[in-house]
Amino acid sequence: MGLKKVVDFLAKLGLTIRDDPPKVIDFTARQWGETKNGWALSVETLPGKDPGDLPSLSIVIRNVGTGPQKLSVPVSKNDRTWIQFYTVELREANGTDLPLAPFGKTALDPSRRAELFEAELAPGACNETVIPLGSFFNLRGKSHLKVTAKATVASGAELVSNTGPA
Repeated sequence: MGLKKVVDFLAKLGLTIRDDPPKVIDFTARQWGETKNGWALSVETLPGKDPGDLPSLSIVIRNVGTGPQKLSVPVSKNDRTWIQFYTVELREANGTDLPLAPFGKTALDPSRRAELFEAELAPGACNETVIPLGSFFNLRGKSHLKVTAKATVASGAELVSNTGPA
């Protein structure tokens, strides 16, 4: 694996290792789950950069309320990524859940949630987390998959995203 692929992979995990320009998220092109307590959640599949690359999942949480709102995000030690804030459900066309791959089980292990990171989002602001689906799930030979993300916000409300293709 070349250095560029390693750097891209680590960046997909949310690790800040390069100075990319800020990504602009087009809210009008995204589908959203039901709004609850001033929050909305969306998933969108991102194709791999090169032919043969497996897709990644973009999860966006947006403050659709009228004032700033806080989130308590569980994180691993020395890791401020939001990966553990979300639950990702990947299903085959027949509704069967696709199990996590070994890496996904390790990365999402609840025992790794060492601390809470307090984040505040202004009205209209959002946070995007990109999860490399091919690292978290065994996608080889699978097609017509559907993906949904869930998150629990400070008020205790469970947000459910739209269901999108994976």
